[in-house]
Amino acid sequence: MGDFYTSTPSLTIGEALNNGTSKLLTFEGRARRSEFWWMKFIAFVVSCVLTPLAGFVMEILMIPITVRRLHDTGNSSWWVLVGFLLNALFIGLLLYDYFSIIFFYRDEFINANQSVFDIISKYIILGIFNCIYGIMMLLLLCKDSDAYENQYGESPKYVFDKNSVDE
Repeated sequence: MGDFYTSTPSLTIGEALNNGTSKLLTFEGRARRSEFWWMKFIAFVVSCVLTPLAGFVMEILMIPITVRRLHDTGNSSWWVLVGFLLNALFIGLLLYDYFSIIFFYRDEFINANQSVFDIISKYIILGIFNCIYGIMMLLLLCKDSDAYENQYGESPKYVFDKNSVDE
């Protein structure tokens, strides 16, 4: 944080939710930590109280605010795509293995001693990559805002203090 920037007060839950919902489908700009985490909390509660389908919809709606949160820390939104690709790979492999076992290798699968190890090992490796990605995203999303204006816009948290410059 620069000497000429001062932090604005933390957002209340109402302010954070108001900011988050007013820019629900906006990928441009920046989002403060409180805005992101309160929206994430609401998405979690909705998925627990309602159905998993509602939780899935809420997670889809969280993509723009996640992009803005990454922008606030000076990181690229490509990190969101990495997570999407890891999940798509997992689902694709799961479907491939399921249909391979059911339709093509039904009789051979029971006698194959290597097949079970092959199937389990690729999910373990993919799980390790997902854990590493999850930890990395958690660190990026918890990181403090860039105090200065970055390529994604002005900081929503830190404001330039003109009084400090004049002294």
